Amino acid sequence: MKPTSSQLAQHRIEVVEPGRAAERGWVTCEIDHNIEFDTVKLESYSSKRWNPLVYDALVVAAAVEYCDRTKARQRRVWGRDISLRVPVHDQVRWRKAGVEDALATLTGDKWNVEFVTRQKGAAPSPQAPLPMDSEARAVMPFSDGLDSYTVSRLIEGERGSLLRVRLGASSLSPQRQRLPFAGVPFRTRHGHFVEGSFRSRAFKFWVLAGVAAFLAQVEEVIVAESGQGILGPSLVRVGPEHEDVRTHPYLLDRMAEFLRKLLGAEVRYVYPRMWNTKAQTLAEYFDSHPGDEGWKTTRSCWQDQRHASVSGVRRQCGICSACLLRRMSLHAAGRPERRGAYVWESLAADSFCRGAAAEYKQGGRAMYDHFVHGATDLDELAKLHHSPSVKSMLVDRQVQRLYGSPSFGALDRSEIRLKVDRLLGQHASEWRAFKASLGKSSFFVRLLEPGDA
Repeated sequence: MKPTSSQLAQHRIEVVEPGRAAERGWVTCEIDHNIEFDTVKLESYSSKRWNPLVYDALVVAAAVEYCDRTKARQRRVWGRDISLRVPVHDQVRWRKAGVEDALATLTGDKWNVEFVTRQKGAAPSPQAPLPMDSEARAVMPFSDGLDSYTVSRLIEGERGSLLRVRLGASSLSPQRQRLPFAGVPFRTRHGHFVEGSFRSRAFKFWVLAGVAAFLAQVEEVIVAESGQGILGPSLVRVGPEHEDVRTHPYLLDRMAEFLRKLLGAEVRYVYPRMWNTKAQTLAEYFDSHPGDEGWKTTRSCWQDQRHASVSGVRRQCGICSACLLRRMSLHAAGRPERRGAYVWESLAADSFCRGAAAEYKQGGRAMYDHFVHGATDLDELAKLHHSPSVKSMLVDRQVQRLYGSPSFGALDRSEIRLKVDRLLGQHASEWRAFKASLGKSSFFVRLLEPGDA
């Protein structure tokens, strides 16, 4: 049963210009204090097409992040009732843009966003516009991850050159500082962020990608994720969690409509690896780029250094959902990583603790819970292929959402159904082979198949 508004946790945030305070009963989020812009990264968005709406879009993305992370979700009720007030340059345009639909679809919260006119206009970037690659035909959100690296290598040349919208947290080299879209141009500050689900992270990234497409005057935004990353999270849900659609066309169609109304930008999201598993993408990349070792420097893990370091050196944890998908996919592609790439060096060990590096001291219940959630989510996705009734219901929903989407207009319902079914079958095959490679005494396998221990 859907909770009523009175059951939802209430949260009211007012974004204010520097030196001002929120109205009584509202929490203050002050620009230049709680929302802090990085001058170098902001200047990397400098363009002849820069206008106040671009600045406002960055402020709104930061404000949404601040709202999301400063109000904890209730244990049994996922959604929250969030009121957000933001000062903007063009109040009328923002009211018509329909941002609330995209936010509710992504986060599962009830959003009421009010736009008020700024008291003082935001100054444009003082730096001369950065040169854009006139041959670029698409932008790609580019993290430090395996998907964005390998997919960018595969599609360069197919669509012309790419403009990379940098999303990673790594420091900027002097050379990269002079590239367009060199990094996330803002950060949010608060004494202690209390909500870890952080669904709004995707909104921030897609706003940045859309703004980049607008500034560069290109229409395509490349979504680098595999089918497992795009469809998988919406097929496997956990407890009361809202459906995870962070890279799903169901969300991105709404983001495209929002950007069209706000900026007049005709943005199309393109999914070149939608019907492939991550392993299939990797195999194609390894075949076509045999001497390229750049993939080894990528990170899939979302754990910070505090939780994923061995003797002071940061690694990937090896047990969260992103790491497990990476390990399975590299195994299926015939390129398993070196043992020292992960904190949990061995998934074949007979206990969870013995799987970690001997020098690792920070492990605990929280890390085990991350492992359980990651492993069971991927296992449940694999089981769908062998559960006809459940799969039929879930695939029907995917077909309904994808049919008629601007990104898949050429496919009829039967073609979409067949592609989803093939994707699930391929994932199940890769997952089964990965588990078999670890042996029945593996703590990983015994978690998923306790009856066979």
